[in-house]
Amino acid sequence: MFTSSEGESEAQTTPVDDTTVIPAHTRKKRGRKPLPEHLPRVEIIHDLPEEQKVCACGAALSRIGQDTCEKLDYVPAKVRVLRHIRYKYACKCCEGVEDDGPTVKIAPAPVQLIEKSMATDGLLAHIIVSKFADALPLYRQQKIFARLGVDLSRAAMANWVVQAAERCAPLIELLEQEIRSGPLIQMDETPLQVLKEPGRANTKTLADEALDYIGKLYQIEKLARESQMSIEQIHVLRQEKTQPILEAFEKWLQKTQPLTPPQGLLGIAINYALRNWDKLTVYTGDGRLKPDNNAAENAIRPFVLGRKNWLFAGAPNGADAAANFFSLIETARANGLEPHSYLRCLFEQLPIVKDPNEYRALLPQNIDPELISASRA
Repeated sequence: MFTSSEGESEAQTTPVDDTTVIPAHTRKKRGRKPLPEHLPRVEIIHDLPEEQKVCACGAALSRIGQDTCEKLDYVPAKVRVLRHIRYKYACKCCEGVEDDGPTVKIAPAPVQLIEKSMATDGLLAHIIVSKFADALPLYRQQKIFARLGVDLSRAAMANWVVQAAERCAPLIELLEQEIRSGPLIQMDETPLQVLKEPGRANTKTLADEALDYIGKLYQIEKLARESQMSIEQIHVLRQEKTQPILEAFEKWLQKTQPLTPPQGLLGIAINYALRNWDKLTVYTGDGRLKPDNNAAENAIRPFVLGRKNWLFAGAPNGADAAANFFSLIETARANGLEPHSYLRCLFEQLPIVKDPNEYRALLPQNIDPELISASRA
């Protein structure tokens, strides 16, 4: 306890400290990430000249260690020609008259994905992955090959892509069967449109309110994900937590709809939500369902990047080829496969498979990783 005079005296004599004390904390030291171990290493030795390996006392210096640092290098792509040489054999003694077989014997020609084509499986895989995984149009690839000294026309590459896609048709049929056999199918439209309209002050506030509702819904999904809840637990959580928020959100949308210009971005979104409300909220009745189709949207993102390059001279078979390879490449990615390695292996195996089971074994989710490794080697 102190008197008012003591308090005043204390205030006059004690300086005011405006400093905010921040508790001490540790911070991880950020350093350069190590380069991937699977990359080949080329050692470059930097050594002293022999005359500098002598001490002032006259004794030879002994090596006591080394300092090593690694730099990432890039070797430009190389194009090579594989010459298939098949030796011919004949009998010079009887000239083949002793049996009814062929006079000249020769090893069979190697099987190819595209008969009589000069493109190897590796080249086909590179062109297709560049186009459909990296959104690199064929006309740009043509220029890249030209820099490497190879004249490849766009028409030839387009024709290879279409023919390769046709050979993959049995896999696409099996892939579709497997998709339809599951309990759920997540889909998204391929035509994507970006709407550009200046925002308005009044609609921005309303949009923030809508985002608050949506944010609360996703907080519940985050809780379920981080808690690693089972399907049944997610269903119960949504009934208890999500359903009340959705009911409040629906009332807000109905109240806000008359106040919003129907042709504005917010008006379009509100009308869409109310028109499809039953579809948007169906996920609360099944713990397996998601509140959005982000997984499907992310999977078809290459469509957006390469949409101008889907068709080959407007031909329908070009569109079919695009659909086939987008399906295979994105399924390979979803299963942790590198697209080029998978397609190269696939193109090597397709000419020799016979029955549906062998085709099914080549689907990205079924293929033996060792088969891909052997192909890469």
